[in-house]
Amino acid sequence: MATLAPPITATAPVSTLVRQNELPLIVMPALFAVAMATAIMQLSINLPILIALNLWVFSYPHNISTLTRACRTAESTWRYRWYLASVLVIFIICMEIALSVGIWALAAIYFYWQWFHYVRQSWGIARYFQRQESALITEDPRLLYAAFYLLPIWGLLARSSRGEDTYLDLPVKYIPVPGWLVSGVAALAIAGLLWLVVSRIAMWRAGAFPRAHTAYLVSHFGILSLGYLIIPDTTTGWLTMSVWHCSQYLYFVWWFQRQEAAGKFGPAPEAPMFEIPTNLAVFWVLCGISAGAFYWGSNALTKHWVIEFVPFTLLLFISLAFHHYFLDGALWKRPTKPVAVIS
Repeated sequence: MATLAPPITATAPVSTLVRQNELPLIVMPALFAVAMATAIMQLSINLPILIALNLWVFSYPHNISTLTRACRTAESTWRYRWYLASVLVIFIICMEIALSVGIWALAAIYFYWQWFHYVRQSWGIARYFQRQESALITEDPRLLYAAFYLLPIWGLLARSSRGEDTYLDLPVKYIPVPGWLVSGVAALAIAGLLWLVVSRIAMWRAGAFPRAHTAYLVSHFGILSLGYLIIPDTTTGWLTMSVWHCSQYLYFVWWFQRQEAAGKFGPAPEAPMFEIPTNLAVFWVLCGISAGAFYWGSNALTKHWVIEFVPFTLLLFISLAFHHYFLDGALWKRPTKPVAVIS
C-alpha cells in the first residue's frame, strides 16, 4: 500500500508538519466544531440559524466535493457510473420507506448511517497519520482499533438509550438499548482511553512521540465526546460533529486531489475535465456556489411537491445524503487499493 507522504521522523519540526498540510487537517475542523458548540451553548444563537449555516457553508459543499473526485476525468466518471446513477434507486427506496413505514424510519437510518460514515472517515484519516508515524507507534494495532471505536460506540448507544422522539425536527425511533449495555461499553471505552494515555506518555518519555497521530486522536475523541456524550440534545450534538466532519472532508478531498495531480500517488490523472484550485478557499467557495445553485434550485422547484403526505424536497435531500455515503464508500476503496485513506 502506497503512503501519501514521506514518513515523519521523531525529530521532524512542527514547520514540516505544516508544509505537509497535516496540522490544518487536525486543527481547522476541530476549531470550527468547538466554535459551533460554543455558539450553541454559550451565545444562545438561534439553533435553526446555525443549522442553516452548517448546511450551506459546510454540509452541501462537502457533498459536492465528492463529485469532484468521482467526476474528475471521463475515466473516473465511467468507473463510478453505477454509483452515480444509484441516486435514483436510493430515492425510490427512501420514498417506499417513508410511505410504508414512516418518516421516522428515514430519520433513524440517517442517524445510524451517519454515525458509521463519520467514524469511518475519522478512522481513515487516523490511519493516514498512523502510517506516517508507524516507526514511532508501538501499540498493538488491535487494541488501538478497539480504543478508537469504543468511545463512538458508547456515544451511539447512549444516544439510542435516551429514546428521544425527534431528530432534526423529524419524528424518530431509536433501537432500544438497555442501561447496563451503555454502562458496560462506557467502562470499556474509558479503560481504552486510559490505556492509550498511559501508552502515549510512555512513548513521549522514551523520546519517540507520534505527535501528529496523537493530536488527531485528541480531536477525534474530543469532538465525538462533545457530540454524543456531553451535549444533551441529539440535534445540537449532530450539528457540532457535522461541522467537524464536513470541514475535515472538504480539506482532505482538496488536498488529496492536489497531491494526486502533482503525481505524489503515482501517475497524475489523464485529461482531467477540470482543475482543482491551488487554494483551499477557492475550492471551498466553488463547491459552495455549485451546492447553493443545486440545492437552492431544487428546493425552489420542489418545495410545494408532496407525495401523499411526504414532502418531495425532504425525500430528495435525504436521498442525496444517503447517496453521498454510498458513493464515498466506493471512492476511497478502489479495487487496486493504491491508497486507502478514508476507508
